[in-house]
Amino acid sequence: MKNRPLALVLLASLLFTVRSAAVAQPAPLEINIMLSMTGPASFLGAAEEKLINQRGGIKGRPIKLVIADDTSSPQVALQIANSYIAKKVQVFLGSPLASACGGFLAIIAKSGPVDYCLSPPVQPPAGSFVFVAGASSYDLTTALIRYYRERGMTRFALLTTTDATGHAFEAGYLGVLARPENKNLVLVGNEHFNPSDISVDAQIAHLKAANPQVLLTGTIGTPTGTCDRGRFEMRSAATSAR
Repeated sequence: MKNRPLALVLLASLLFTVRSAAVAQPAPLEINIMLSMTGPASFLGAAEEKLINQRGGIKGRPIKLVIADDTSSPQVALQIANSYIAKKVQVFLGSPLASACGGFLAIIAKSGPVDYCLSPPVQPPAGSFVFVAGASSYDLTTALIRYYRERGMTRFALLTTTDATGHAFEAGYLGVLARPENKNLVLVGNEHFNPSDISVDAQIAHLKAANPQVLLTGTIGTPTGTCDRGRFEMRSAATSAR
C-alpha cells in the first residue's frame, strides 16, 4: 500500500505520454498516385508502392498513398485523370506506363493538374504541367548511341513493340540517330511486334539479313523477355558466323 501513490503517479505519467503522442501525431499527407496494380504492368505498380512506403514521411509527416489502379490500360488511366480534374486535385503521380501517360497528357499539359509521370520514355511539352520521373530516355539514348559511335559501330537495327511505349522508344532512337553528329550511322532494319506475341523469330530473321552491329530494343514487362530471346539468337548467329 505504501507504493500505491507512486504507482498512481507512474500510471498518470504513462497515460499523459500516450495521450501527448497521439495528439502530436500529425495528420497524414495524402498523395494521389496512379499505379498499374493489375494487368500486364502490375509488377511495376506493386514495386513502386512498396518503395514509396519504405521512404517514410515528409518532414516527419506520414504519407497516405491514395492509389488508383489504371489496370495497365490507357483508357482507364484517362478516366482516372479526368476524375482528378473533376476533384480539382493539385498534383498526382503516375502512371508507370508511357501509353497511359500519353493518353491523358493532352488534357492536362496546359492547365494541370501537375503530374509526375513514372515512365521515362514520355516527352512532355516544354512548359507543361507534366514532368517525368527519372532520367529522360531521350538523354539516355543519346549517351547510348554516342557510346557505340565512339567505338566504331555504324550499323543499327531497331526492335520495338507496337504499343505507345514501343512507339516512344522508337521515336527516341530515330530522333537521336538523325542528329548531325550521327550522320555516319545507318539504320539497316526496323522491326515491330505486338506486346502479346510470344516470338519474334520472323523479325529477327529480317534483322539478321541486314547484318547490324547493334540491336536496339524498346519495351517493358513480359515483351522484354521476348526481345531478349530474339537478341540471344541473333548474337549466337553472329558468333557462329565469325
